[in-house]
Amino acid sequence: MADDYENNDLDWDSEYDVPLARFVMNQSIVWTNDVNYVTKTNPFVEATGANLPDNAETPTDVFLQLFPEDLIRGIIFQTHLYYPQKVVEEQITSHQQQKMK
Repeated sequence: MADDYENNDLDWDSEYDVPLARFVMNQSIVWTNDVNYVTKTNPFVEATGANLPDNAETPTDVFLQLFPEDLIRGIIFQTHLYYPQKVVEEQITSHQQQKMK
């Protein structure tokens, strides 16, 4: 079952759909003490807080304003990517523990 998920990455449309662990493994990371590589940020000056419409009458209305359906779909998608990775990791760990006995 986990193999089915691993082979699906050939059909993905963008690098954003690839699990982060696979994306990072393809990058070379170089550590440095040079402070010129530090990202300088600009202060945030926009209005903050929830932008709720006046017609939000129920807790569900408020929830859907804070967590729109596309965000929920993204969370579900990422969860489905994570699960097979975790299952395989647990199977490997379990197998290694059995070999040590």
